[in-house]
Amino acid sequence: MVRACIILTTISILLGSNYSQAEPSITEAAPSCPSWKSVVLKARASEPAARLVDVMEGDTASAFLAFINEMPPASNVAGDHIAVVFAPATDRFLFIIGARNCATGIVQVPRAEIQKMIGTSA
Repeated sequence: MVRACIILTTISILLGSNYSQAEPSITEAAPSCPSWKSVVLKARASEPAARLVDVMEGDTASAFLAFINEMPPASNVAGDHIAVVFAPATDRFLFIIGARNCATGIVQVPRAEIQKMIGTSA
């Protein structure tokens, strides 16, 4: 829970700043599934102003994924890495989730919803 709070605080700080251009470090996936990295790159390419805010792996990703899965509407996406992309045209965060180099899901959350959850909404 502490890590989820830290990550939310980071997102909150990033809401008012320039977004980093971090690149995912996952290698290409097997042909039987969509590559997590290619899904991240396509999400960014589909909206030129979209920015990769953060990439989480391991325990940090697992803790944050538990938090994401509890957000309404509840989901049950599994994975061991998450790319956080902010899409300003739709004012949403995209959490692109992957497991073993395969994309397993995308959870979209409006910025206003995250601001409500962390207590910074107007």
